[in-house]
Amino acid sequence: MKSRVTSTQDYAKQVLEKGSLEKELLVVANQQSTGYGKLGRAFYSPANAGIYMTIVLPHKTPREIQQSGLFTTGVGVAVLNALQEFYPALPFQLKWVNDIYLFGRKIGGDPLRIGISNAGTFLLLRYRDRS
Repeated sequence: MKSRVTSTQDYAKQVLEKGSLEKELLVVANQQSTGYGKLGRAFYSPANAGIYMTIVLPHKTPREIQQSGLFTTGVGVAVLNALQEFYPALPFQLKWVNDIYLFGRKIGGDPLRIGISNAGTFLLLRYRDRS
C-alpha cells in the first residue's frame, strides 16, 4: 500500500512501462493527489476517506479481452454482494453496470480500461470507494 500517489492507475501504468507483467498487480493508496474518473474528470481522493485501488490483469488471448465486459459486470455484482453481506441493514444498489450507490449517492465504481504496453495487453480495473 502506498500512502500517496498521483493516481493508482498512473502508478500501475508506470509499472507496466518498465516491462512484462507475468501475474496480477494490485496498487492500493491511502490518498491520490490527482485522481481522475470518467472522461478524465478530477476525483477528490483525500487520505483516510476511501479505498483507491487499481488491479492490473495481464491478458494473453484476444478472447480474454472480448470477455472483459463480463468481468466488469461480475466485479460490480461481487462488490454489491459483499457490501450487502457485511452491512445487511444498508440499502446498497448497483447502477448497471459498475456503479455502487448508497442512499441515492454514488459511493464507488470500477471503470475498466484495456491497453497495450511493453508488458503486453492488459486490463486495468480501478475501484474507488467514496463512502
